[in-house]
Amino acid sequence: MRKVKTYILFALAVVLLFAFFGCQEECPLCGGIQEAGTVVYVPLEGGFFGIVGDNGVHYEPVNLPEEFQVNGLRVVFVAEPIDGVSAYMWGELIRLNRIEALRF
Repeated sequence: MRKVKTYILFALAVVLLFAFFGCQEECPLCGGIQEAGTVVYVPLEGGFFGIVGDNGVHYEPVNLPEEFQVNGLRVVFVAEPIDGVSAYMWGELIRLNRIEALRF
């Protein structure tokens, strides 16, 4: 019964995410990216935190707030792509405009 409640809450959260952020990866009004994903610690070159989007894309935020630097944290975010490369070359460079933790 507890698993069923968890699945129902997860499904409700996904529906609300799509209603809140829209179902497109690219945000036509903000010129950026809207996505849900998981914060991950990547132990390359001294280590850093990235976000693996639910779409499978690796994002390398240049301004991830400290309170979101938690391995395994589920988040939704709005971001702008940044031209350039990083020392890690792990994912797409982004600047976060908004980020929120998903709480179940």
